[in-house]
Amino acid sequence: MEAPHGKSAINRYQLKEQHLLHRYKEPCQNYDLIGIVFVYLGNSKVKDQLINLLDLMFKSSKNASEKITALHNDFGIDLTKEGEEDLEIMCNLGEGLYEDGVMKGKQEGKIESALEMLKDGVALEKVAKYSKLSSSMIEKLAKQNKLI
Repeated sequence: MEAPHGKSAINRYQLKEQHLLHRYKEPCQNYDLIGIVFVYLGNSKVKDQLINLLDLMFKSSKNASEKITALHNDFGIDLTKEGEEDLEIMCNLGEGLYEDGVMKGKQEGKIESALEMLKDGVALEKVAKYSKLSSSMIEKLAKQNKLI
């Protein structure tokens, strides 16, 4: 979770029993099975090792090998070969999601521009040329928006 005011925090929420009709006391172990913990990673280093570990794993821009080294040097954690492979996948997945988001944003920007050109009456071929989108996509966009 994004840290409020840039400060790290950990909050825990638990269920509690409330008697709304009659007074029946349920044993705690039957309902106290759910707990929610929010972890907020702030913008600065803190003395809490858990926060620093989570910051390294989820916010740090270090690559997998740098994280493996930091885990060993800063936290005394040595990963197995399988753990290192999992960390590599996790880091690559994060980078892939970011790059995918950037590409989708660019595509959406092209589509918005193309739609504006179509609304202004620019010819389909020119819209395709300037937006760098395919002619079939421009035609489909125009039909969806009832512009042809």
